Amino acid sequence: MSPALPALPTDNLYKFIALFGLVLLIFGTYFPREKYAQVSAQIRDAEKAQKLAKIQIDRKKAQNVNAMNHVQDATNELKKNQKLLLDAEAALKAKQQQSQALESEIQALCERVRQRNVRVDKNREEIERGKAQVVEIWDQMSI
Repeated sequence: MSPALPALPTDNLYKFIALFGLVLLIFGTYFPREKYAQVSAQIRDAEKAQKLAKIQIDRKKAQNVNAMNHVQDATNELKKNQKLLLDAEAALKAKQQQSQALESEIQALCERVRQRNVRVDKNREEIERGKAQVVEIWDQMSI
């Protein structure tokens, strides 16, 4: 004889328990998988957002480095131009002092030229008087 299989429940209580167990089994397998899929999707979205944020941070860092290099280059250029301006200012002051020295020398030379012109005028007057005297003496001798 073969063992007899238990008979399926036939009354409503057994049917209810069997159906409720089946529903629990379906919900027990379906909802955790659904929840796992949702959590996995959220993790993927968070990882994508994290990678995107890292890329944006790296881009901002590169922009900051570029801006700092630009500022450093501009600062170096300003220092170089400032040094050139200071050198030009020193050269200009030296030339100004030289020109002032030359100006005073020119004024002294102009004064000497004026004095010599006065002497030349006096000598010319004396020569004119001397010529007049020579003419007068010549006239007296010819008489």
